[in-house]
Amino acid sequence: MTLKFSLIGSGAVRPNPGRAGPAQVVRLDDELLLFDCGPSSVRALAAAGFPPQDVAALFITHLHFDHVADFPYLVLVGWNNGRSGALDVVGPPGTAEFAADSVTRAFKIDIDTRLSHGKDPAGMRTAVSEIREPGQAAVGRGWTVAAIGHEHAGMANLAYLFEGGGGKIAIIGDAVPSEDLVAFCAGADLLACECSGTRDFLDRFPWGAWHMTPREVAALARRAGVGRVVLKHFVMEDIDGDREAAERMAREVRSGFDGEVIAGYDGLAIDVAASSRA
Repeated sequence: MTLKFSLIGSGAVRPNPGRAGPAQVVRLDDELLLFDCGPSSVRALAAAGFPPQDVAALFITHLHFDHVADFPYLVLVGWNNGRSGALDVVGPPGTAEFAADSVTRAFKIDIDTRLSHGKDPAGMRTAVSEIREPGQAAVGRGWTVAAIGHEHAGMANLAYLFEGGGGKIAIIGDAVPSEDLVAFCAGADLLACECSGTRDFLDRFPWGAWHMTPREVAALARRAGVGRVVLKHFVMEDIDGDREAAERMAREVRSGFDGEVIAGYDGLAIDVAASSRA
């Protein structure tokens, strides 16, 4: 089996010409699982060689727009390009309503014109599973994905743990540190984690308390005993215009964690199974 992680979008809320919004792919052999679908992520998927119609399932961490803005485009262009069945979607409570509002209601006129020309409606449908309790969220051919809820802005918010192909990949959207997250990520070969800004930076904003600092990421990774860390969601870069912020934060994480730490970028690809310690 071949297990690979690809960081599709390493950016955050504000438009950044060099970074799409939050999105990552876990590929086990030929099966593609997409985690979050932020602005420009479908374009970035194509740039990474992943046709949107080939995405087998989408896992949404939470419903802030920077994590789901490209969701309607993923569904509709996948349908347009040949998806033959419903797209499986996993997310927090509210995901089913969001999927209906953002696709079938918002694009009703577009959809009706395509249906009138004989387009099969099956490929534009979504099969949504809302996760309300921690535990198994999805099962596939040789893989499982577990989910756990955790704090972010007082809204429903999930972290995911993929297991399969000889590796474990933990994916955290936006978060604050917790004992539950440490236990959830324990032993992961790869932790893909937000790192929005330094403590000094986040303290400047009322929403700064919703996110993790480099030192908090390092503590999580060290205590969970993960193999390596990929940082993403670089809000600080976009607000301060500091193109060195991501690498400086990576160095700060390295100061508190002995494993490999990568300042993420769009198109980063990692062969997880090859680096697995199992």
